[in-house]
Amino acid sequence: MKITATIQARMGSGRLPGKVLKKIAGKTILEWLISRLKKSTLIDEIVVATTFSKNDLMIKEISNNMNIQCWRGSESDVLERVHDAFNSTNAHIHVEFYGDSPFIDYKIVDRYLNYFKENFNEIDYLTNSIKTSYPPGSEFSIYKAECIKYAQKYTSKSDSLREHVGQNIINKKKYKIKNIEAEGIYNQPNLYIEIDTIEDFKMLNKLIPKVILEYGEDFSLKDIILVSMKEKKLCELNSNVKRRWREYRDD
Repeated sequence: MKITATIQARMGSGRLPGKVLKKIAGKTILEWLISRLKKSTLIDEIVVATTFSKNDLMIKEISNNMNIQCWRGSESDVLERVHDAFNSTNAHIHVEFYGDSPFIDYKIVDRYLNYFKENFNEIDYLTNSIKTSYPPGSEFSIYKAECIKYAQKYTSKSDSLREHVGQNIINKKKYKIKNIEAEGIYNQPNLYIEIDTIEDFKMLNKLIPKVILEYGEDFSLKDIILVSMKEKKLCELNSNVKRRWREYRDD
C-alpha cells in the first residue's frame, strides 16, 4: 500500500503572513518539515499542497529544490486542494501535515503508521489531534484514501469547513475514528511548538537552537520537551496566545 504525506502550506496566513519561509536555525519552516518527513521509513511520497497565488511561487521553488512534488490549487478550498494533491499520487494511505508544524517527530509518525497498518481493518482514520495531549504543533492524521475522496464529494462547496480537511471526515460519522493520546513525558498540551503567531516564532527561534546545541539537528520531540523543561520562562513567551483550533477539539 502506497503512503503519501501532504503538507498544507501557503504564504497568506492571516496571523503571521509568510511564516513558512521564516528561518529558524538556518532553515525555513517548510524546509524543516520536509527534511524531517523525509527521514520516515514508511512514507513513500511527500507532496506540498499550496495555492495558485503568485506569492506561493517560493513554496514551489523550495519544494522543487528538495525534490518534492508541489501541487497548486485553490487558496480558500483547502479540502479540494489537499484532496487533489493527494489523489495525484495514487496512494492508498494519506498522512496529513500542516506547514506551521515544522518539528514533527518522524519516529512517532512511523509508530502511528505501523499501528494503522496493523489495524487496517478496524480503523479508517487515526490521529493525535482530536484531544490535545501532545504539544500543539505535533499533530497529524492518517487515513484511508476513501475518507478524503468521500469528504471532497459530499461536503458542500459553500460549506465554510472546506478550509479544513480532517473535520470534514470526522463530521461525516461514516468512518471508524481513533485518537491516540500522548503518554508520559509526551503529554505536554501546554507546550506550543506550532508557528501560528509572532509569539510562537520568537519562542521557537530561541528554543530550537538550544535543542540543536544539546541533541543535534536530528532531535526528537522528547528532546524538545526536555529542553523546554529547563527553559520554562522562555516557553512562556507564547503560552497565552489564543488558539483558534480549540473549538474543534474535545479538550
